Amino acid sequence: MVGKEPSANFNLDRSMRTVKERGVREGATFGAVLEATESRKHQANDEKCSALGWVSTPLAVDSYGAWGKEATLFLAQVAARLAIHKSLPKSQALFDLFSNLSICLIRANARAILRRV
Repeated sequence: MVGKEPSANFNLDRSMRTVKERGVREGATFGAVLEATESRKHQANDEKCSALGWVSTPLAVDSYGAWGKEATLFLAQVAARLAIHKSLPKSQALFDLFSNLSICLIRANARAILRRV
């Protein structure tokens, strides 16, 4: 939306527990779980963000690395701007962005595992 500041709301879903906890039908794909997460985030935040003049964009990612549709579109927009800023091809900027985010996710998963030991 023109004239509105973006508001990104990051949400990490844990794959094995998500289907039961989120009320998504058994056997649902990661995509269905992530769509349910995005929908839940919109219900919780759209009104508040709109009142502040922001556009709410939930950044839903599964702990295995699957990204929600809205997160993918949002990150593609970020990569386009990054490509211009760093004089890179957009595909390279997108690859770099997802690579760095994937490393962050791997580290977060490792920390979660170490806390359980």
